[in-house]
Amino acid sequence: MKLKELIIETFVLSSDIIVADEQGPGDLPGWDSLGHVNLVNALERVYSISLDMDEMIAIENVLDIRALLTEKGISDF
Repeated sequence: MKLKELIIETFVLSSDIIVADEQGPGDLPGWDSLGHVNLVNALERVYSISLDMDEMIAIENVLDIRALLTEKGISDF
């Protein structure tokens, strides 16, 4: 699953919504504190990774997620 699709599915957004790298909590409907936890859980499940608390807190936008996935050795996102 592509990252954009994962974000859209997690936040139950319309499939035609634009998900930009600069967007973060408050920029996308549903990306609040609970949505953030749900997104982290989805990332761990879909990409078979584990995120520690510091990594979870460091996610401030989509670009941060891309960088984190790259650090974890994931390239197809």
